[in-house]
Amino acid sequence: MEIRRIVGQNIKNIRKYRGLSQIELAKAIKLTRSSVVNMESGKLNIGLDNLYELSLALQVPITSLFNGIQGKNTAAEELTSQLKELQKEHEELSRKHKILVGKLLELAKENES
Repeated sequence: MEIRRIVGQNIKNIRKYRGLSQIELAKAIKLTRSSVVNMESGKLNIGLDNLYELSLALQVPITSLFNGIQGKNTAAEELTSQLKELQKEHEELSRKHKILVGKLLELAKENES
């Protein structure tokens, strides 16, 4: 499958960039060298736990293992979009909160007079 090949190539490229051998990476993620070989060649369907361990061992965000995969929206893009929406909502609530606090302070001052 194309996705496994791309993820495997990303793992291989990052591993080499980090100066790790396949054996060193295998030890870091508690798997065998042959598992790493199969991951890098796209022959092994990598589970979520192993993807997480790979991202830690390679010191990269887990999303970087998926670089180059085309689609309408990757999971990372979808999460980024949702985070941006939440940030906008938070900013709007903060703005409304500041206005409300200001009005309450005005009312408190009026009541003191």
